[in-house]
Formats: sequence, structure tokens, C-alpha cells
Amino acid sequence: MGILKERYAVLIAKIVVSLGLLYTSFSFLFNQFNYRSPLKKVSFNLLVLIGSIPLIYALYCERMNNKSLMNLDIGIAFNITWIVTFISLIFGITIILVNKR
Repeated sequence: MGILKERYAVLIAKIVVSLGLLYTSFSFLFNQFNYRSPLKKVSFNLLVLIGSIPLIYALYCERMNNKSLMNLDIGIAFNITWIVTFISLIFGITIILVNKR
């Protein structure tokens, strides 16, 4: 039983770090826009929520099933989240480079 708790704690730590990177990436992207509006805040929160859905679902499935066959689903959830994070970060860097010119 101790191994399952340790594995679950490591999974939660990885998810927290991934969600932190996702949040940072999206905040970096949204801070590049000069205007402030309620729509910007709503769209930021909505995109972060949509980007975190795979990890939240993987955590839920892992908690409910406690079986090792969920490892593939957890890997896919992390990959989807990291791809979304990477794309938003690249988009933010592109906006910075375009605005510098």
C-alpha cells in the first residue's frame, strides 16, 4: 500500500509542476497583449482550464482505478498538456519578436 501512496504523491507532484508551467506559459502569452479587458481574463482562465483537463482527468482515473494499466493514459495526458504549453510559449515568443521590429 505504501508504494501506491508514493506513486500517487509523485504523480501529483508532476501534475502540479506541469500545471504551473502551463499557467506560466499562458500568462507569458497573454501579457504580450497591450490591452486589458474582462474578455482577456475570461479567455486566459478558460484556456488554462482547457489545457489542464487532460491532467485532471488522468489524476481522477488514477485515483479511482489504482491500476497500472492507466500509465499509457497518464503519459498521453502529460504529452497533450506539454504540447499545449510548448505551443503557447512559442506563440508568445513569436509575438515578442514581431513587436520588437
